[in-house]
Amino acid sequence: MSKELPLEGYFACGGDGGRGLFMTPDCLGRDFTSRTANYDLIIGLPQLDTFLKPPGKVLPPQWTYGPPDAGSRERVNDRDRDPFFWGRCVGYHIGRINVHIFRCRFSTSLTVSTAEEFDAAVEDFLSELEDWWTRFTSWVGILTSQDFVVLGGYPGAVTKAGSVSIWTSDSQQRVEMRYPTRDHRIKISPLELHDLKACVTATGNQGVPPAEWLFIRDARSHLDAGQNRRAVIDAATAAEIAMTTLIDKYLATANTDELVRTALTERYKALEGRTQLLKRLRSELPKRLQHDLIEPRNDATHAGYPALRS
Repeated sequence: MSKELPLEGYFACGGDGGRGLFMTPDCLGRDFTSRTANYDLIIGLPQLDTFLKPPGKVLPPQWTYGPPDAGSRERVNDRDRDPFFWGRCVGYHIGRINVHIFRCRFSTSLTVSTAEEFDAAVEDFLSELEDWWTRFTSWVGILTSQDFVVLGGYPGAVTKAGSVSIWTSDSQQRVEMRYPTRDHRIKISPLELHDLKACVTATGNQGVPPAEWLFIRDARSHLDAGQNRRAVIDAATAAEIAMTTLIDKYLATANTDELVRTALTERYKALEGRTQLLKRLRSELPKRLQHDLIEPRNDATHAGYPALRS
């Protein structure tokens, strides 16, 4: 007979250089309900030690079952040795504390009949959790500039490149990897509670960010890595996609004939063409678009890389 088994665990949040999720303190100690493609999902955040003034220690999340060795003092593990296993607080010197979260709790339930079915279900769930985390961090990266893509570097994957621990009664699995760190060139902002809720909701609805915002996210990652040429090209691609969307909406609202729409699309191609057409449609565009984006894009694609190093 089939039975429902709980599955609980935690994973490393990854991010650029393993910096995890950067957020405001009011996000901590909460559970967020979401869903992968086929499983209900709860994401739990670590807790802030409120006994310290100011708060400085990040504690494990509230468990439903807990790791097999949770509470055991017979063996010393990483959670006991490392005061920054779950996260760390920053910002004391400016009087505005934010928190880097290094690990998150997850829980779900699996309906299985045999041990073989359980193992297969765990693999399916972890694969879907990986997809969930990719979508979720895409939304976070768009809202905050936090870099979970690290193009050409070390992506912050959950099950492939980070560490994950899972358990249900006596089942447990661990994989550990380390990453080099590097300094940020882009100023990032902490994830605030209302944005965190919005990201969880959009991800649980299987929402993928619009393509133009994904290109902006990638452009930030390239710029942070010093790959200016690729950053400019991605930013220009994002602008072109956004302009195309605006043009399509304008022509649809005006009930423009399909043949005319096709002709306009063929005539006004690429970024310069889209810009000209939007101006003809009387849309407001940034005055420095030509100087700040179109000309650098042309240099990046035609004139070569050296002009974009500064």
